[in-house]
Amino acid sequence: MDATQAEFSGFPVIEERVKVKSPLRQYIDATAEHGPLVPPPMIAAALELHRSRVYQLIEEGRLPTIDVAGHRWVPASALELFWTEERKTGRPCKQPKFSKLLRAAFEK
Repeated sequence: MDATQAEFSGFPVIEERVKVKSPLRQYIDATAEHGPLVPPPMIAAALELHRSRVYQLIEEGRLPTIDVAGHRWVPASALELFWTEERKTGRPCKQPKFSKLLRAAFEK
């Protein structure tokens, strides 16, 4: 045992340091793999939705996300797909009541 080991014998010896990716490195790697990434608040502004509605769409699985350094990002390709295929504007149509349907059927 040499002098340095004797001096620090009470401390655990770290065999190997674990490299942790920086958030910027994680973001760069994610964009290389998935393409451009968009944060949910920016999606809300682009789609003219409330931010909580965007997070609701994410929870429902209608907007897939990528986790980068503890933050959610949506790939731009998924956002474009949502915009073209799933977006329904306005309020949902009211379903007519059955009684109104019967009345309309017999009036003709």
